[in-house]
Amino acid sequence: MILAALLIPILHPSIFLSPYNTTEKGEWIYAGAYLKTRFTGTSAKLHIDTKSNQGAPPKFRWSIDGQPLQTAQASDTLELAKNLPNTTHSLTLYLAASDANYDRWNTPTQIIRLQSIELDNGATVKPPKGIARKQAIFFGDSITEGAWNLGNSFKVIDKKYVDWVQNSDATQAWPFYLAEKMKVEYGTCGSGGMGWLRTSHSNIPALPESWRFHYKDHPRGFQHHPDYVILNMGTNDGAKDTSKVVTSWLSEVQHQFPKTKIILIIPFGQQNKTSLLAAAKTRPKVEVIDLGPAYAEGIQKYGATNANSHDGLHPNAEANRRLAAAIPLP
Repeated sequence: MILAALLIPILHPSIFLSPYNTTEKGEWIYAGAYLKTRFTGTSAKLHIDTKSNQGAPPKFRWSIDGQPLQTAQASDTLELAKNLPNTTHSLTLYLAASDANYDRWNTPTQIIRLQSIELDNGATVKPPKGIARKQAIFFGDSITEGAWNLGNSFKVIDKKYVDWVQNSDATQAWPFYLAEKMKVEYGTCGSGGMGWLRTSHSNIPALPESWRFHYKDHPRGFQHHPDYVILNMGTNDGAKDTSKVVTSWLSEVQHQFPKTKIILIIPFGQQNKTSLLAAAKTRPKVEVIDLGPAYAEGIQKYGATNANSHDGLHPNAEANRRLAAAIPLP
């Protein structure tokens, strides 16, 4: 007799879902979203719904019992483990990349609807150990979502970057490493092409218009005010004067989160620096971090592979690690 599997709904209280980038329905839009839990038994699968999606299947990375991350793309069922010892296991799973060529805002057609975790019949789930007390939200663009840190972005067909998922990984991006150093739980909210004035490649409006929403008409939950708001935005704005927009946004965030520490990172390639510094001067409680020209080498101009970037603009995986290590702890 074959026993039926046990399906644990993704919103079960013993499953921790990353703050600020998981919707109330258990949906993920942004690369870098994650979950943590513990389970008993010998196997585990993740069930997701991407039936309405366009583009490449999303890429996941996960670890069982603290082992090295495994990687796979999936559209419906992702096998996480089998033939494990029949004991209690830990699981951490990340959305490493999704296809930013397609809509993340209106329909959207790039959304991961988490359904359930499938376990052995009779197994149980338990809350994860070691959940950090403090939480952070990261806002940014393609560099923040980990785009092109594994390979170049030169292959374009029908105005779409066809290797986006293959060559990108949020678990090798600077927010992943910085959050680990800060010992916080966090939500990464970065989308390629976005700026202070620019809509992202996937139709997410410029940050001042979109930051309160997961996607159109779906407000982001801020029941728990973040301990840190960390933003690295401006690469796509170039030399445009964003100072008034940035000043207004910083004022808005400070008003909504009066006890939250706001950290403004000058883009690693030094883009939009003048406007950002001018805005920050008007908001003295905002902490500004500028790693300076030494860390901008190789990531200032799109078009050429070098030691720090596969395309001249996006830091590669090792450069992301170095950049995060250079950011001082708040």
